[in-house]
Amino acid sequence: MLKSNISKIRLDKGTTSSLPKQTKKLLSLTFATTLLASVFTIPLTANAATTVNIDGNGTSRTFYGIGMVNSSGTSKLLKDYPANQQSDILDFLFKPKFGASLQVVKNEIGADSNSSSGTEPSHWRNQTDTAVARGVNFWIASQAKLRNANMEFAALRWATPAWVNTDTLKSNYLLKYLDLMAANGTPVDFIGPGINETNYATSLGDFIKNTFKPALDAGGYTSKIVIADDINTKWSAASTINSDATLKADVFAQSAHYTDSSTSAAQSSGMPLFNSESDTGMMDWSRGIWVARRIATALSTGKQSMWMYQPALDSVYENIKYQRKGILTANTPWSGYYEIQKDLWLTAQFTQFADVGWKILDSGSGAIDADNSYVTFKDSASNNYSIVLVNGGSYNATYTFNTTNLSTAALNVWATDQNAQFVQKTSITPSSGTFTITVPAQSVYSLTTTTGQQKGTPTYSIPANSNISLPYTDDFSSYAIGDQAKYFHDQDGAFEVADDGIGGKVLKQVVINLPTPWGSGNSQKPFSVIGGLNLANYQVSSDVKIPDTSSYASVVARINEVDGMAASNTEPEGYSMRLGGNGSWALRKSTGGTVTTLSSGTITGYNIANWHNVKIAANGTTITGYVDGVLLTTVTDGTFSSGNAAIATDTTSTTTWSAVMYDNFKIEAIDANTLVFVNQTDDADSTTFSYSLGNWTNSVNTSYSDLKRTHSSSSTLGATLNISFNGSQFSLVGPKSSSGGTADVYIDGVLQTTINTTTTATQNRNVLYSNYGLAAGSHTFQLVVKTGTITVDYADAQSFNPATALSTAAVNDNDLGTYNNQYLYNTAWSYGSQSGAYAGDNHWSSTTNNYYQVGFIGTQVKVYTAKASNQGIAAISIDGGTETLVDTYAATRADNVIIYTSPELAPGQHTVKVRVTGTKNASSSGNIITADRIDVVTPVTVNDNTTGTGNNQYQYNTSWSYGSQSGAYNNDNHWSSVTNNYYQLSFNGTQAKVFTATAANQGIAAISIDGGAETLVDTYASTRSDDVLIYTSPVLTAGQHTVKVRVTGTKNASSSANIITADRIDVSN
Repeated sequence: MLKSNISKIRLDKGTTSSLPKQTKKLLSLTFATTLLASVFTIPLTANAATTVNIDGNGTSRTFYGIGMVNSSGTSKLLKDYPANQQSDILDFLFKPKFGASLQVVKNEIGADSNSSSGTEPSHWRNQTDTAVARGVNFWIASQAKLRNANMEFAALRWATPAWVNTDTLKSNYLLKYLDLMAANGTPVDFIGPGINETNYATSLGDFIKNTFKPALDAGGYTSKIVIADDINTKWSAASTINSDATLKADVFAQSAHYTDSSTSAAQSSGMPLFNSESDTGMMDWSRGIWVARRIATALSTGKQSMWMYQPALDSVYENIKYQRKGILTANTPWSGYYEIQKDLWLTAQFTQFADVGWKILDSGSGAIDADNSYVTFKDSASNNYSIVLVNGGSYNATYTFNTTNLSTAALNVWATDQNAQFVQKTSITPSSGTFTITVPAQSVYSLTTTTGQQKGTPTYSIPANSNISLPYTDDFSSYAIGDQAKYFHDQDGAFEVADDGIGGKVLKQVVINLPTPWGSGNSQKPFSVIGGLNLANYQVSSDVKIPDTSSYASVVARINEVDGMAASNTEPEGYSMRLGGNGSWALRKSTGGTVTTLSSGTITGYNIANWHNVKIAANGTTITGYVDGVLLTTVTDGTFSSGNAAIATDTTSTTTWSAVMYDNFKIEAIDANTLVFVNQTDDADSTTFSYSLGNWTNSVNTSYSDLKRTHSSSSTLGATLNISFNGSQFSLVGPKSSSGGTADVYIDGVLQTTINTTTTATQNRNVLYSNYGLAAGSHTFQLVVKTGTITVDYADAQSFNPATALSTAAVNDNDLGTYNNQYLYNTAWSYGSQSGAYAGDNHWSSTTNNYYQVGFIGTQVKVYTAKASNQGIAAISIDGGTETLVDTYAATRADNVIIYTSPELAPGQHTVKVRVTGTKNASSSGNIITADRIDVVTPVTVNDNTTGTGNNQYQYNTSWSYGSQSGAYNNDNHWSSVTNNYYQLSFNGTQAKVFTATAANQGIAAISIDGGAETLVDTYASTRSDDVLIYTSPVLTAGQHTVKVRVTGTKNASSSANIITADRIDVSN
């Protein structure tokens, strides 16, 4: 049975939950996942039918919709998208019966302080200012309303301007926001007078009763009050509401975050219960179906009537805190590219089947178990109804519904599962109000008597994802005063286009007085991020005007992680060139909460009244800083290899921020020849990362500190990671921490260094290894774990080649389990330490017919054991075949000895079994059989277009022809008919196999190993075949070798030519 591997997953807000599907997966060889999936199949047997009796006239609750929290800058980059793609994205989010069809938008009432992923600008910064609509959220609201005239709007504070310090000022502040939203054509339906995720307190009740509700009534506002938006003590206002008649009369609904249940006190209040901030699928199907089940549970047994994603739109840069949470991702505005997540269609399974104002029928809503929930909606005006059934489990669920007082029309059926989203199925016609349906495991079914649902498609094509065009410049002259600049994403404070005082426009940090923060929202001084994560070697500069001698302005490069609320951080994590108003300068590095000054000085004759240009350049491990075009410093540091850019401010003041101005901002290449952008590949990408089978654990839905929220780790001695890449530079990135370890690193088979990933304080997205001095061409990287735990996150290089299986994976006798590359003992074998044994340990048994076996994917296996004076005779077999008897007796003990090498096997799944025969050599004192180590051999496949001078690379003596060829390995090959042309490939191993084409125009090749005697191979065939094995070398001594294939210029008499083709070479250890 396949071993379960369930991980405790941290939700981004306030809770943890054990997800029902495995979120940690042992990575295998490239093709192993598919094979294992076919071997270990979960039976999907239907449970007994659940009978549900639905009375359309029974008790019910009003449905207030499913929507999105629009806060923390999560929508900012959408505003910068090309108009066509922007319109399509908005349609997918808000257009009824088209996509997600969201029904509620909850805006953060911004205060210029980071509230998770960034800031929302305040509508009323200073008491003497005129309140004004600022930022993207007003625009998002108007766009939602444009698409759905019945859109609902909610609003809530996180932070607050510091001047709002009395109940009267607070009420006025909130009312001004309501006025601006009304003027925007998007009046607020639900207003939270409290602060996000703060438990109910008496002071909030007093504010509502004595100040805010009277002000609402006096001003004729129709917004309804919602409390308490809590997360720790959920439904914390319920008991007070039930005992305070005045408060109960003033409040419309209660709310909590991240829960699918409610308390009896909350339910007994008779008020609507809102889940006004909650989970999203995080772009992972297992979590997505879990969230869908939670929505159905919340609306049924949880007695809730609203669910709000936080967020639904993921429009922040990939390295910003809480990224990858949306049902739609749009974070490269310069390209127009966006991704529709499967979660969007899971959402549509609810929103396209019930409008706001429909009733949730209690008799038709419930849960079978922890994985299966259902909810029934009814349109009171027409008796139409919809049933949403969520099966997040591993077994089919069957329901029989008996309906009364509901429409008798046929039910249209729509379904979403991991493989196909929002697909219309065969309709169901109830018989006398009764029907039965089976919902497959891991799917959502929606049944409805309504019509008009659709899986919308974009009006405009989705462009390919592309890099920001360089040089990127902005002098801010094209914006209106008060605008936010394109592509910039504020992390604290507010960077807005402003008058420079002499008739021009600049980008200025305009917030001086620190807001009253939410949590640690003011932890860092204001900064704003721009550009993609794959910016590697580049320079960023800006003119700056610093207002006073206590202030500083910085330009930042290679930002690796953005957490504007991290209390331990004082500035963005990356490299920065900082200029002070006192003429001081510093080139700095920030990582793991520690800022290191790499170089510093003071500018002679500095004039604060002038504008100054500040520039930083990052090129490989060389970091340079400039002021006014003068190179001030060059340092060497390899902590960060890539990342986006930023502008940042600083000040020695603890009570104010600095009004630094920026102009003529520029991101540009180092020069015409230096690689600017790298490709980044995530550790979970099995097409690039090749792990030793069974030795690594891949964790998904991890912290936002990990790229794509995944990382892979191993603490197995000898565990390996292989990556093939192209270009002159390579970096492996991951966390360093107190639980780190050491590993050897090889490039092209040559040991480069031993890396150490152990640090006192955790440092995320740090370079674990980099190399910038490689020759152009294809290269291989290998990491071998030595001590501790090695965790990897992603790699970057010019480009990557498809992953190939590892050549050899060593499996220790104490790697236990039922996976491939794990020892499975039939019963308890003795176990202990043993000097000289592989990994210093072994197992042993003398019980006749005891055995161990190891499953593997490969082409050969080698068995290592002990040989000693008390050892017996083992019987070794492959795939249940004929046993080979091996005598393990020796007069003197030796450990980690190879006793058996299997014949070469067909690539694929195999099992080696070692049995205790109970027999022995006459000289032996016992019949013990020892388990120590097994090596699994799988060929490394090298394509003919993987070129270079390193190991596992084709080296052609001159220019060979090259082109595509159907049927060839990787659909390409090289060829030549020039006598004595050749190609060769160096490798570290024990055998090489040459594959080529055979055809009517092919000649005779001469193949040699290490310059030895040539073997002539005729590649003629009357009918063409590609990817044909033409030569297998003898088994060689383990080590460095070279195979060479030469064009002889001769041919078979039947051949029309003497062409020799290069296709692939397999290398084995």
